[in-house]
Amino acid sequence: MRHLFLCLSFLVVCGALASAQSVSQPSPEPVRREYDPFDTLHAHEGTEGDQRLEEIRLKRAQEERRKALAKDTDRLSQLITELKESLAKADPTKVLSLDAVKKAEEIEKVAKRVKNNLREPVQ
Repeated sequence: MRHLFLCLSFLVVCGALASAQSVSQPSPEPVRREYDPFDTLHAHEGTEGDQRLEEIRLKRAQEERRKALAKDTDRLSQLITELKESLAKADPTKVLSLDAVKKAEEIEKVAKRVKNNLREPVQ
């Protein structure tokens, strides 16, 4: 009984301290952001400057997408070559190695990423 009383007293004191701290703390100031010309919240549709900024943003997105696709296809080519070499070295009468199975799974994952990246429109 005494143990229960001590636990409840401790909880009440902790709750009082927590509420006192939350009341005494001033509210944080709003975060101020610098102007970002590519931020769609600040874009004013229809002006010539905004159309130019949108074209620049679109070109950058297309370039990043092209670089990502090139990187992924290079990785895919490397994985396929490694898998072919691994299969050529393997004994055809035995079960495939775990390494070959992992490479096949990674090939599938990278190929799916390439496929999805090609399907998505650049925004």
